[in-house]
Amino acid sequence: MGKKSCADFSVGDKIVYPGYGVGEIVKTEIREMNGGKQLFFIVSFSDSENVSTVMIPQTSMTEIRVRKPSSASIVKKALDFLKSGIPEEYPTWKDRFTAHSAMVQQGDLFSIAQVLKSLHIQNWRKPLSFREKKLYQKCFSLISSEIALVRNKPRNKVEEMIEGLLGKKENGSQSGKRSRKDS
Repeated sequence: MGKKSCADFSVGDKIVYPGYGVGEIVKTEIREMNGGKQLFFIVSFSDSENVSTVMIPQTSMTEIRVRKPSSASIVKKALDFLKSGIPEEYPTWKDRFTAHSAMVQQGDLFSIAQVLKSLHIQNWRKPLSFREKKLYQKCFSLISSEIALVRNKPRNKVEEMIEGLLGKKENGSQSGKRSRKDS
């Protein structure tokens, strides 16, 4: 997906903010900052439990990699990877965590799918560390919210689909994703 200029965003647009997920630009405001005026996008993020609002300076939109939601073809590519892709392996958990964190910061759906699949497989081998469990949960949330938006499906149905694509551990238990009751 190509870079989007600030002119490509307007009130009512759904956007993806790496690290936060899917949000909607609800309004713009001009604020006085450092002796000058600056345009801010006010973005509302909501998941099943929380609603939060973030102010993003227009001048930072490209730098922080805010983007339009992925195309249907990117969603298909990410889902195909979750089903049958083979993620890169890393020699140590620290190398893996560093690489995975960088991929999530890139913010594109396919990179997030790669991290999710890698952590899912890693959890089969050995339980994830606390930090990796948190990263797994974040990736699961990011990918499910974006796919739900792009495919116009309820998020819980998308989550079930992703769990099905990832498969189950040999003993039948799910990997790092916690139920909402555990959160």
